[in-house]
Amino acid sequence: MPLSQIPNASGTCPICPSHGKGMCQKMRVEDLLQTVKADRAQRTYPAGESLYQQGTTSPNYFVVLEGWVALSATLEDGEKQILDFVLPGELLGMQPYDDASFGHTAETLTTTKVLVLPRDQFDEAMITDPRLMSQVMRMAACREARAFDQMQNIGRRSARNRIAHMFVGLFYQLKGHFPQEPGESIELNLTLNHIGDALGLTNVHVSRTLGELRKQGLLHLNQRRMTVLNPIALMQASGYAATGARPIVSPLRIVV
Repeated sequence: MPLSQIPNASGTCPICPSHGKGMCQKMRVEDLLQTVKADRAQRTYPAGESLYQQGTTSPNYFVVLEGWVALSATLEDGEKQILDFVLPGELLGMQPYDDASFGHTAETLTTTKVLVLPRDQFDEAMITDPRLMSQVMRMAACREARAFDQMQNIGRRSARNRIAHMFVGLFYQLKGHFPQEPGESIELNLTLNHIGDALGLTNVHVSRTLGELRKQGLLHLNQRRMTVLNPIALMQASGYAATGARPIVSPLRIVV
């Protein structure tokens, strides 16, 4: 596949049909919330803290301003499944009704700064502001599409392709484009445990597969920095090149 055929930021995403039509443009949270009459406070959490926990409720929504957050569920046997990685600009804490308990835990992977929004005030703002309601609904649709993509990745790809798919998706979310040149890199605030818990793999399997990807000249992961060695081969392994699909990026992402 020639480099020119690597999908770019144009076109329509087959995972989420609104992509490529101007429906999910990145927005500044400050612009989105400027009409919201709600209290807001910034809080900073150290790595390893929970914004909320599985089985509990929260009176607040959270907008991630800085840092990484993992959404995970603990199963009956104590095993953990990471459901998603949340990057700056995304809204957390949405539930189907006010007193619903969370089916997952939101845990910080790094020092994380969040904007705390009282749920009752934010909900009232959505009722009176159709623009805000529309953006939150789009974000919920993107989150659902990303969840379906994660299910497909775990269920129908090899370990090699699962890791490539997840890394390319995170690369896109952080950079705003697919890998284009050898040597491009991103900081991945993930351990072998995080990768394994997200992809249903053991630490040994993750380590072995990362070694294979390095030997095959696709990517190199060292001290939590992922460097692209061969963007064309990496895109082919990820599965994005085959469909032209772009990873789901939240419409509430901050433009830095």
